[in-house]
Amino acid sequence: MAPKEIVIFGAGGMGREVRQIIERINLQQRVWRCLGFLVDERFRVPEPVHDLPVLTGLDALGGLPGAAVAVAVGDPAARREIVERIRLRFENPFATLVDPRATCGDYVRLGPGTVVAPGAVITTDVVIGDHVIINVGASVSHDARLASYVTLAPGERAELLRTRWDEGEAGRWSLRSLDLGAAYAGAVALEAHDWSLSCWEFAA
Repeated sequence: MAPKEIVIFGAGGMGREVRQIIERINLQQRVWRCLGFLVDERFRVPEPVHDLPVLTGLDALGGLPGAAVAVAVGDPAARREIVERIRLRFENPFATLVDPRATCGDYVRLGPGTVVAPGAVITTDVVIGDHVIINVGASVSHDARLASYVTLAPGERAELLRTRWDEGEAGRWSLRSLDLGAAYAGAVALEAHDWSLSCWEFAA
C-alpha cells in the first residue's frame, strides 16, 4: 500500500517534533510521505526545515487535495482558528499521530487531528477530543475526558480555554490545583490573575 501524503502546518518547535513522530511511525511501517511544512504568509521561515520544503499560505493546500494535515501549533486558540480556516476552504483530512514511544492503552478513543508525543501515557477508557496535543511525558489516566483543542504538558497550569456565552470570558479566569492528599483531587477557579493560594491544616 502506498504511503499517504501529509503536510505539517507549523514549522516551529512543535512542527519539527511532529516531523520526528512521522519519521518514527514510518520506521515501523511506511504510512506517510511528508510533503513538507506549511506556514501563514506572515511567518518568515528559512527554507528548507529538516530537509523539507516550507510552503507559504493556505492556498498551497489547493494543490494538495488528498494530503492529510497535521496542525502542529501548541496554542489551543491558535490551533482552533487554523483548523476552522482549513475546514472552511478545503476538504483535506486531518492526521491523528501517535508516536511509537508513547503508551496508549485499551479502550482509548482519539479524535481526528490529535497528536500523542513520545513518552506520553494514556491508560484505559479515555476519550480524547479533536486536535488535542498530548505533549512529551504527559499522562492521562483512566476514565478521563479531554475536550477538543486541549494541549496537555507536564508542569503546565490548567487554563480555561473558552466559555459558551462570552468569547472574552475565559481570559479573565485562572485556575490553581489543590493538593488534597492521596485519593483526592481539587482545583480553585478565580476571576483574577497574579494571585497566590495558601492552605492551612487545622487539627481536629
